[in-house]
Amino acid sequence: MDDSIVSEMTEPTAETSKAGLRRMRRLALESPTLGSSLRASIHPTTSQLIYPSPASSRIQGLLASSLFSSSHPTVVSTPPVLTPGRHISHSPSGEWTIIFHSNPSDNGSTLAIYPSSISSPLSTSSNVIPLATFSLPSPPISVAHLYPPRIQLTTSRTPPCGPRPPPNHDISHGPTFVVLLESGIWYFYAVPVQNGQVTSWNMTFLRAPLRSRFHAIAGSDGPSEDGFKVKRGWSGLIPGNEGIWIGWEGLDELGVTRVEIGNDKHGRYYMQTIPMPTVPRVDKIPFADSAAGIIKEELQGIFFTALIDKEKVKQETNEVIQVDGDIHTSSSVERVGAVLVYNDSAFHSSYSFSTSRSRIVVHSFERREIELAQGFNDITSGSGDITPSFDWSTVPEPIHHLTSPPNTSIVALQPIPAVPPHSLALALISQPVGLSLAHLNLVTDQWTLLGDTVDLGELKGGTGADLEISQGASRGQLGLAALIGKEGAPTLLVVNRIEGLPSLGGMNDASAVASQAAMSIVLAERQGVDWSDVIRAVVGSTGVGRYQALISEIAKTTYTLALKETHIDELNLLLKTQIGLFSATDDARLELTTDILRLKEAGHLIDRCAIFTEDKTISFDLDSIWPLMNVMEWSIDLVSKAMRDTVLLGGQMEWLSVDQIDFNQPSSIILLAHPYLRKIVLRILSQLNQLVSFLHSLERPILQPETKNVPAPIRRDAMATVLAKDRVRDVAYREGIDVLDWGKSLESISPRDISEDSINESLIKLSLEPLRSNLIDIIESLPFSSSLFLSSTQSDLSPQLSYDAITYSPLTTSSTSRNGTNIVCGRCGNATEELGNLFNVPMLGELSPWNKWKSNYKHNCVCGGTWIKGSVSKA
Repeated sequence: MDDSIVSEMTEPTAETSKAGLRRMRRLALESPTLGSSLRASIHPTTSQLIYPSPASSRIQGLLASSLFSSSHPTVVSTPPVLTPGRHISHSPSGEWTIIFHSNPSDNGSTLAIYPSSISSPLSTSSNVIPLATFSLPSPPISVAHLYPPRIQLTTSRTPPCGPRPPPNHDISHGPTFVVLLESGIWYFYAVPVQNGQVTSWNMTFLRAPLRSRFHAIAGSDGPSEDGFKVKRGWSGLIPGNEGIWIGWEGLDELGVTRVEIGNDKHGRYYMQTIPMPTVPRVDKIPFADSAAGIIKEELQGIFFTALIDKEKVKQETNEVIQVDGDIHTSSSVERVGAVLVYNDSAFHSSYSFSTSRSRIVVHSFERREIELAQGFNDITSGSGDITPSFDWSTVPEPIHHLTSPPNTSIVALQPIPAVPPHSLALALISQPVGLSLAHLNLVTDQWTLLGDTVDLGELKGGTGADLEISQGASRGQLGLAALIGKEGAPTLLVVNRIEGLPSLGGMNDASAVASQAAMSIVLAERQGVDWSDVIRAVVGSTGVGRYQALISEIAKTTYTLALKETHIDELNLLLKTQIGLFSATDDARLELTTDILRLKEAGHLIDRCAIFTEDKTISFDLDSIWPLMNVMEWSIDLVSKAMRDTVLLGGQMEWLSVDQIDFNQPSSIILLAHPYLRKIVLRILSQLNQLVSFLHSLERPILQPETKNVPAPIRRDAMATVLAKDRVRDVAYREGIDVLDWGKSLESISPRDISEDSINESLIKLSLEPLRSNLIDIIESLPFSSSLFLSSTQSDLSPQLSYDAITYSPLTTSSTSRNGTNIVCGRCGNATEELGNLFNVPMLGELSPWNKWKSNYKHNCVCGGTWIKGSVSKA
């Protein structure tokens, strides 16, 4: 890609030699700690980057900024009784947010667990209530969330990471995570509390030390304090390994601890810490410059990875080993690598200048299952069977020890454990010529960068900053990295796909940028996470003159890939991708694409509210009837517009030559002209006909309609049924549509005369141009009725209404919600007044299909965008 920086809106500038020398000298004097600051986090379902405000800022606390656009950051609201948050972490599902509030009075901190509603634009300091709070004796050093989902890759999924979840684990009860403090490790989890017939869930914790073997169990006393404190620490999960791995640095000590958690045979939660054998001391690799004087080394970070060498494992399986003179056999070996990253500095004579480099040391910890020889059966369990036991050992010598080139140092690093060989990382690298971004293999025999580096020049805040990577970058695909400094706003950097990874099929004709973007979008859709980072990366690194061609390429490639995915609705994903691209590039097709997607979703919603009986009749959920009225009225309003525009186009084509008409302009006519979109219209007409028939014969009461002042109806009412019968009959009549006549005509249009290429091109570009030669035949097949133009809606001179993005109901004239705040989608621009009600929907008991459907949109619009405070951008 041409550019790499997509925020700050400044080009990377070349660094002067003096500036480079000053930066290298700062690195020599104070090396940044890598990967454990908890300074920022990206929400997986909203793509909000949350980070602390600069210390010099008037506003203190956490700020949230969208990855999709460069909108002004907003303050994350927390209760006023707590100090502003400075550290944050999200659960892997995004359902819970962990914020640490400092306690200056005792140098401790308060851990607060907030529900997902904290990211809502309606959240205020008065209505944000944490699920639980805990007082911690010190600030957090590192956090590891348990039970993360397996990451979707091009050819597979990553193996499970960390401990296995207990049976019937439900993330909605509360998050599960461990926190590393200077005094030890704390394990937080949710437990059920029975109160009569109602079961609620409370958060609790277990504690354990780091330097000694300890078994903590629910209900038992915690460890006694031994006075040992950790200066710095790192935690991580390893694909295919059930342990939690902790690397720590004390005053004069360095260690690694494995943490195991689970449930015992009585169902009690436990945590066990197993300190690894001593990390071996390693001789330094001398600098190439023999004139180097004082050499200083500083540990920057410890990261963990699985060490899998199939050939070596095969050779060592069932090998005979000797321990204390007794013969044993080792039947299995589990290897874990601890990657220690150092910054070495060599100060030359008189400190006139210095040389810095990064040095990577990889130690291997091995867990072997050891079986006693047959002669020791008498001291086994007594059954005659050999009792297996396990033991951990440290390989005396590092399995890898390498250095970077001279004057090349890692200043920020983020591991990417999901991507095989599970030892890759994204690194911000400092050299005399400036900073650069590159993928790095941490477990190798020599300094290995993957693919081309991205030169960033003299980047403000680069030294001493942290990297936070988006969902695309975390799976090795196109995405973003946020560079979080201590001062100033974050800088977003484009992260290209890791070179050499397998590709998804079907992209032979796509450009490199389009294929990268499409793959990242499809994999995110598989995972069920937001892919705003991909849109921002593409648009932010592409010139305006390339937008049109690139949008079509990305849309086409995404659609082609989605066709091969059994669990992805390819048309739905295409429309969402187009909305994202059109919105980011201010394309005039945005409104039309949004309407098509909402019409498609309306048909899906009506089907969810329908009940298909054994006698092949169709009824509807009685508590969803009135909400469906709004859905039907909006849908028929859009369809009738397409019908009128089609009739008018037919008149134009009779008087004008085809070349005089611009078929590339966005037009709702495509709803009737395109075979795939015509099916959506036919579905809506059929559903309206079924709803009219059902209500005509309905004699039972239905739920009262919702109102703006009383949004939750409480009972069914016979009068509501009478009113609904009249209203549903009026839906098509007021638009001048004969449902049966139009339905039969649309159904009779055959797509056989249209080539597949023309159909796909029209859909990708949302243009009538590829269908131009078939438009006359299509128009002649449609009925013409003057009632379309003489209907009550056409003679009404009142202003055109705006509709709610969730409920499809007309917005109030002020276009604001009841609390006076405009809530709009940051992607398609549609507004909603319903957001506040969604967090008040009772979750106990059986919800109606309507309430189940709309509860899915607490955080995201139908188009995938995130709700933000703003103004209504479209009618």
